[in-house]
Amino acid sequence: CRFSVQVQVFWPLDDDWYKGSITAYTELTKKHSVKYDDGEAEDLTLANERIQFSISSEEMKSLNLKFGTSNLDKKGYDELLALAVSFHDYQGLDPDDLVWAKITGHAMWPAVIVDESNVHASRALKPIRLDQSILVQFFGTHDFARIKLKQAVPFLNGLLSSLHLKCKQARFSRGLEEAKEFLLTQQLPENMLQLRKSIENDGSDVNGQDDAIGSCDNLSEERAEENGEDAEMTQIELGNLRVSNLGRIVSDSDHFHNKMHIWPEGYTAFRKFASVKDPHLVTSYKMEVLRNSDIKARPLFRVISEDGLQIDGSTPNACWKEIYCRIKQKQCNVASELEGNVCQRSGSDMFGFSNPQIRQLIQELPNARSCLKYFENGGDTLRGYRAVHVNWKDLDFCSVCDMDEEYEDNLFLQCDKCRMMVHARCYGELEPLNGVLWLCNLCRPGAPRVSPRCCLCPVTGGAMKPTTDGRWAHLACAIWIPETCLKDVKRMEPIDGLSKINKDRWKLLCSICTVAYGACIQVLQELFKLML
Repeated sequence: CRFSVQVQVFWPLDDDWYKGSITAYTELTKKHSVKYDDGEAEDLTLANERIQFSISSEEMKSLNLKFGTSNLDKKGYDELLALAVSFHDYQGLDPDDLVWAKITGHAMWPAVIVDESNVHASRALKPIRLDQSILVQFFGTHDFARIKLKQAVPFLNGLLSSLHLKCKQARFSRGLEEAKEFLLTQQLPENMLQLRKSIENDGSDVNGQDDAIGSCDNLSEERAEENGEDAEMTQIELGNLRVSNLGRIVSDSDHFHNKMHIWPEGYTAFRKFASVKDPHLVTSYKMEVLRNSDIKARPLFRVISEDGLQIDGSTPNACWKEIYCRIKQKQCNVASELEGNVCQRSGSDMFGFSNPQIRQLIQELPNARSCLKYFENGGDTLRGYRAVHVNWKDLDFCSVCDMDEEYEDNLFLQCDKCRMMVHARCYGELEPLNGVLWLCNLCRPGAPRVSPRCCLCPVTGGAMKPTTDGRWAHLACAIWIPETCLKDVKRMEPIDGLSKINKDRWKLLCSICTVAYGACIQVLQELFKLML
């Protein structure tokens, strides 16, 4: 390597990028020499590192460099390709064959062909043109669709055509992983099997129209009943809006949220508004989020007035637009009086989904982080909320008690993934590790895919534990706030008492970060009170 190439190398331990330059390459060790701007130097195998290059097109030509995929991506592709080749019979369009299926408006998606002999008695599956179409179930989303034969491509052919590179969505990647697991084990994911059983039992949830997508999963309802999620909640009153039930997050369908809102199934709210029958009078409207009885993968928004009117719509706006139109038709002068006031409010405002307090409560429901479109778009950024990032350069202190001393009966533990440091007893680790790798709760298998936010403060990272109501909080926050406690003080989890926190704590503004989020404690500093 005759030229110096500017790079940035990511150091996981420091969670930071360091600038430097590649100065040489050793053929014997297959490593590049990197000299950092701070004077340090090391030899690296670039394929195993996270590297950012700063290089012009002229330098690329002079160094004979090429763009390419990472070894990790290539390894995954090679493995998937080898599995597809080994199952050479996956080249047809028979039941249980893997294919790439095309739905209008979507990328080609990995799917499996459904054996329709098990659902032949279905009322919803129309017998027309069945010889020209197939029923498929998609990996990743688990939705069903009837597609034309020409819209299906054998799985191996699609891989060779690089269809696996055509989409970057998280659920697409999840679908590829599920397809790979199916090739390895010949077993579908449990959720997909449950959906099939649902179709075979009632057959009423798959639409017979071409290009129609439907899901017939009722697993979230069963899980909610098992977990007692239907228990009555304390009603929330916000002016003219009263929310009686926040509902439950639907994690088996991507249609119950978008980039702006999450719509929990079972959400129920009430609002007083001008009557459709007599706009001079004010009546109460009940607003609900339900599953669509025809296509259960999609939500149904329902508004019922106290005087007997019921309006169903595919969006909150559709419901309230109909109500506004009927009021205007009934008595134009009343509508004109309302115009510019409540009538101009969107359906999401009327349901309460735009209210910051309701948004926050919905975000903190169990399984809310499965709503990827919402959280990847930053939809959880509330008014007044700002994440506080602490650059933990010194890792030799406990993230719970903040002490840097280690004891024979209370040794330090460091997470082998996020590098967080805690005392064993402070974090509730009772058994000695004896040299085994250790992961914190948020880095272990089964942890939330997206790191949860502490429900008590805006600081990111740190030692967190689950709460009794399905959220997450820092152990340090739970220890310092008087109303909170730990149900098991040996295991240091779960955190309880969040509902007992004095409501005035949520109104205080922290004297250090000045972020209007979380529950503050008050500290007497000489003659002044500090909120922290």
